[in-house]
Amino acid sequence: MSLINELKNLLGRYALVENNEKAPYLTDERGRYHGDAIAVALPSSHEEVVEVMKIAAHYGVSVVTQGGNTSTVGGSVPLANANSIVLSLKRMRQIIHVDPVSDTIHAQAGVTLSEIHQAAERINRLFPLRLASEGTATVGGLLASNAGGTEVLRYGMTRDLVLGYRAVLADGREINELTSLRKNNSGYDLRDLLIGSEGTLAVITEAILKLHPRALDRKVLFLSLRDLKSVEVVFNAFNAKMHAQMSAFELMGRPTLNKLALMMPEVRQPNIEKTDWHVFIECSYFESNPDTSVLESVLENLMQDGFVVDGAISETEEDAEDFWRVRESIPPAHKKAGGNVKHDIALPRHRLVEFVETVCAQLKERYAWLEPSVFGHYGDGNLHFNMGVAHPHDPKLVFTVEKDIHAFVYEKVIAMGGTISAEHGIGQLKREAMRMAKDPVALEMMKAIKKVFDPENRLNPGKLLP
Repeated sequence: MSLINELKNLLGRYALVENNEKAPYLTDERGRYHGDAIAVALPSSHEEVVEVMKIAAHYGVSVVTQGGNTSTVGGSVPLANANSIVLSLKRMRQIIHVDPVSDTIHAQAGVTLSEIHQAAERINRLFPLRLASEGTATVGGLLASNAGGTEVLRYGMTRDLVLGYRAVLADGREINELTSLRKNNSGYDLRDLLIGSEGTLAVITEAILKLHPRALDRKVLFLSLRDLKSVEVVFNAFNAKMHAQMSAFELMGRPTLNKLALMMPEVRQPNIEKTDWHVFIECSYFESNPDTSVLESVLENLMQDGFVVDGAISETEEDAEDFWRVRESIPPAHKKAGGNVKHDIALPRHRLVEFVETVCAQLKERYAWLEPSVFGHYGDGNLHFNMGVAHPHDPKLVFTVEKDIHAFVYEKVIAMGGTISAEHGIGQLKREAMRMAKDPVALEMMKAIKKVFDPENRLNPGKLLP
């Protein structure tokens, strides 16, 4: 009996071994990473995952777990020369239980974020993780990367939205912590350890997710700022008066919105004065026909003081969705334009303006053709600090100096007390940068933990740990 035969006996036609069948699983969404695998296994249940892991252990092959494969850092793509199989959880699409009393959803790892949102809405609840890739991003991938999104400001990261889980270790042993407990002080928290481990410690097969009440109304603001420094004043003003209502605070530079207008003109942007910097704010209310006088007062004062030049407030739910569509269309617009060199960074909020101004200027001194595209979650200190190419230069030009740009940005981020990975993970892209980004003792402990969970280094090798 061979590895392939055992997989075929277990999974039948869902054990893929032909090159044309495997091909979609051997590269990432952007086509930046390419690998190889002996086979692709597509189980439909936790029990089948257990058996796949036992087979892989018996033959000593590595396992690369894959969800929606939307990673921007090559986290779910096998290496080119690895003796591995890809474990795709895309068939594990069952929502096992929705509990309106405990406010939870129990779902398999292959359920998409969009499907979780729909299930929550059916019981008038909210799952507050919001991503541009919600139609393809899966529960397993969200947990593996500890995904963030646009509403971290209010609801936290994925770690804050998970109560229980079920996982399989490299040797096929199971961890069953499927609980909806909101308080559990019983020793080491393996849940938080596995979330964000990028498939290097275990395969998460199921999760119990935490739901929240749905807002009854919301106001979305799209504001034009006088300058970048004004974002600090605007955030502090809204945070002081609207902290309980504010669920999103996003920053967008003008080149980002210009690129969106050029590549996706069908996306309607608000008819307001265009300045170099804009912010996008969502305030949620838990009563119908809410009193918005405080919000209006804050905005009026900011405009009178000149920090806000112009703005629009959603009057209808359709307006709110249109504003959100602008924000969520930025990544696909960048992709359509030819892509850019991406950085998913976070810094203390008080250093963000300094970082953007100084690092953009320094990079443009090096590369005059560079066009920074900066946007993201100012409220939680996380920006997508992306570098593209100004018209009419070839978009591919930026990738010829990608390594140099990464090294320069990472050095500046670390010097200012930030992180090189806020919500997208480490994967292949940032693996070596971990040597300078992580405290050496902390990195040593991470490697020790890896040896406990995966002593043979068969789970997603070549990712996360240098």
